[in-house]
Amino acid sequence: MDGFLSEWGYVALYLATTLEGEVAYLSAIVAAKLGYLTVWGVGVAGFLGGYTRDMIIFLLARYSGQRYLKRNPSMVPKVEKASQWLSSRPAYFLAFHRFIYGLSTATVITLGLSKMTNLRFAFICGVACLTWVLGYGLLGYFAADQVMSNLEWIKGNFLFFLAFVVAVILSIRSIFIYFNRDN
Repeated sequence: MDGFLSEWGYVALYLATTLEGEVAYLSAIVAAKLGYLTVWGVGVAGFLGGYTRDMIIFLLARYSGQRYLKRNPSMVPKVEKASQWLSSRPAYFLAFHRFIYGLSTATVITLGLSKMTNLRFAFICGVACLTWVLGYGLLGYFAADQVMSNLEWIKGNFLFFLAFVVAVILSIRSIFIYFNRDN
């Protein structure tokens, strides 16, 4: 395992963060804390993966989004509603979109369909990815000791822990559904 991480860990992290990788990024931070990877390497791979992901989604929405909307006219009102919501402060939403659970991809797609320039998106997205890497990186690095000290408890109470995680996810999803329903 040690050899795999040192040879392929950064590539694996890059690929995982291009797919939406908070869990992979935090796991890599813990691996860095344990000495398997370097913190700087994890930060760079996480940043590049997140930035690549956002740029690909933005550019796909920019250059293929209108064709998709023409084929699926039922999506137009939803996209317009999201665009109005984001247009109030697009740079603000973009800067923090990676921290908004469940809305990261939707924010990037909506901005790809908006009038935001590619250069402006690229710059603000870079700042957002840097903020994400630093925020989760610091959280993961300093919380790693606490998590590792409780691994035995988690293993002994795995079903309880799993039920708790599922309950939290369902609660968050229910809250989003409640506040996003049509009045």
